[in-house]
Amino acid sequence: MEKTMRIISKVMMSVGVFCLIFGSLANLNTAYAYPTSFTYEAENMPTVVGGAYHYAGSPGLDVMRATTSGSTEGYMLYGPYATDQLPGKRYRVAFKTRVLGEGTSDPVARLELYNYGNELLADRDIYVDDFAAVNTFEDLTMDFTATDIGSMEYRVWFYDQVGVEVDKIVVAETPPVDSIKYESEFLRRAIGTRIADGTASNGKAVLATAAEGANYMQFGPYTNDQDINNTFKATYRLKVSNNTSSAIVARIDAANSHGSGEWTYKDIKGTDFAAPNTYQDFSVIHQRINEGTMEYRIFAYSVTDITADYVQVDKVTQSTNSYESENLDSEFIGSTVPDIQASGGEARMAGGADVGYLQYGPYTVDQSISQNYEAIFRLSVADHTTSTLVARIEAANHGGDGDWRWKNIYANDFSASNKYEEFSLPFTRNVGGTMEYRVYALGSGISFKADKVDVYKTVVNDWVYESEDSYGAIGGKAYDSQASGNFPNNTREATVTSDNQGYVVYGPYSDDQPANNAYTATFRLKTRDNSSSEKIARIEVYNPFKETPLLAFKELKGTDFAANDTWQDFGLNFNRLAGGNLEFRVWFFDVADILSDKVSITEFNNNSVTYEAENMYIGAGIGQVITDANASDNQAVQATKDNALCGVFPGSCYVVYGPYTVDQDQGNYEAVFRIKRGFVPGPGDPLARVEVVNNGGTGEFKTQTLYITDFNGEDYTDITLNFYRTGDGNMEYRVYSFNNADITVDKVTVNKI
Repeated sequence: MEKTMRIISKVMMSVGVFCLIFGSLANLNTAYAYPTSFTYEAENMPTVVGGAYHYAGSPGLDVMRATTSGSTEGYMLYGPYATDQLPGKRYRVAFKTRVLGEGTSDPVARLELYNYGNELLADRDIYVDDFAAVNTFEDLTMDFTATDIGSMEYRVWFYDQVGVEVDKIVVAETPPVDSIKYESEFLRRAIGTRIADGTASNGKAVLATAAEGANYMQFGPYTNDQDINNTFKATYRLKVSNNTSSAIVARIDAANSHGSGEWTYKDIKGTDFAAPNTYQDFSVIHQRINEGTMEYRIFAYSVTDITADYVQVDKVTQSTNSYESENLDSEFIGSTVPDIQASGGEARMAGGADVGYLQYGPYTVDQSISQNYEAIFRLSVADHTTSTLVARIEAANHGGDGDWRWKNIYANDFSASNKYEEFSLPFTRNVGGTMEYRVYALGSGISFKADKVDVYKTVVNDWVYESEDSYGAIGGKAYDSQASGNFPNNTREATVTSDNQGYVVYGPYSDDQPANNAYTATFRLKTRDNSSSEKIARIEVYNPFKETPLLAFKELKGTDFAANDTWQDFGLNFNRLAGGNLEFRVWFFDVADILSDKVSITEFNNNSVTYEAENMYIGAGIGQVITDANASDNQAVQATKDNALCGVFPGSCYVVYGPYTVDQDQGNYEAVFRIKRGFVPGPGDPLARVEVVNNGGTGEFKTQTLYITDFNGEDYTDITLNFYRTGDGNMEYRVYSFNNADITVDKVTVNKI
């Protein structure tokens, strides 16, 4: 009796903790297919000047109107503070607008896309000549990419020049693009005038005269259009009235507004133009990081008249970059030497006694963040006949949090003396900073030359970390003829007789995997005793530089191994977020011997993931694993009706919950719950509730309450909830029982849609 009471007490304590976690749940709507178009009627939005106007002779035509006789300058509409648009999606906003008069060349209104809680995303002035005719509605459009914070306003500023009416605002999702053109006449400016120009792309441009003084003739648009963690080329189309001056006439730049991203600029002289009054393209390369918004600016120095047509921003797709060694920095003065065998006719040479960097730099952002690359160093050595260590090649992330990759080069790594050969160094371009490709001379007594470095983008979908090359707090290396790798086929091993609990494998502190992607870590392990039902090992994916470092883990029992002394794979899915380095660790519980061969990392295809109910968290004292021939793997989890604990703690009657997963990256998904009910004496009462929860993140919480009519009799029924995954937090898929019918859960399948 005493033992029974202790068991009941433990169950009640577990349920109490469960209650604290899940006791308060919101009343939420049933899921729906997420719309791609939204309409906001202008007359229903807030206003400062003007007001709603109804056309009695035109049924259904209600507008927001501002007139010169009845209004002053100000916002004629703003709002609606919408969170309808999904983060990361691109949208086109159409303001259905008309002007009620003409006779001015000044702007009559300004359209704005504003992220309330962040900043302006885009704006443009509109003029009478933007319309084919007065008193005729036209759709004036702007594009933007939604952010993951704040809410959206669609605003119209009235300049009090002629009357303006707005009927409605339509926001529609558009396909993502890698090339976007920003017309100069639509961007902001401190100086300059909008002019007609038959040679400009849109028939209009911005002219800044020398007489106006030095200032920005273009800035904005404060955009999120460019994908984060990528490299872009901004190309400005300009012309000058006089190209004879050798002075700087303009500066073009790509600026990360309100963020800490790179400020990239180029000064342009008058003589850089091939001819006067002729458009010419000038470009800068810049990096886009996940902070702030982007501006593409032109500063005119008041030297000559300058006209700006547009700036076009393209994602850089170049997969190869080449850097001549003689053009990089060096610690050795006079190290550049002529060499007819070198690619540019010159190379850098380090003498046998030289110690230091023969080359370093170029501090470049040519390579895109979260991409894999290979740096190929072209070197030659004066004497290849010894095993002397002569140099070290490096790929270094300067000022960022990426890895420092390096390789030692020995004289006998070359097949011949005085012959250029290539040496490869793989690396991943990580967050922030700039890249250097360095060659360090070790003063070996043997001179060598560096010709160039070629950097190639590579497609890497898997990585292998041999356990014997990683770290270990306990155990040691052991030979195994079936282990992977080169002879002698080493592993790391921890034994019950020789070792205490601890990490038999940890490290390698790698940033090889590009960030913001999902992966599977496959641990190849074996044991000499698979009879134990206790935990004998734990596998982990760990980022020691994160506030929550343990990304994923799984505890393994002896019985999880199919046989003794047989290698077996165990997988962990994880989401690689930006920052820090990763460890793939194996913990030894000192219950049975554990041998670790390797860890393999592969990209995880997360378009469809199935979670078997019996492998999820099961409500303590509520659900139990049962054998069911109709279930997908002959097992399911069932909660029977009239459960006493559910009666005491009704808010905690969860059959299954979890798995607190990061398997799903950002995007739209459907969660399909395969569930069935038992006998119900009569209709009317709710039987179960299915839920999709973003635990610890900002995403949606979707739920649906199920009644007898939602089930296909007493057979399994698929219940689907659609949801949007922001990418932060972790995901739960929960089934709640109202305790008035048996509820059985087979599995939850999550599909990307």
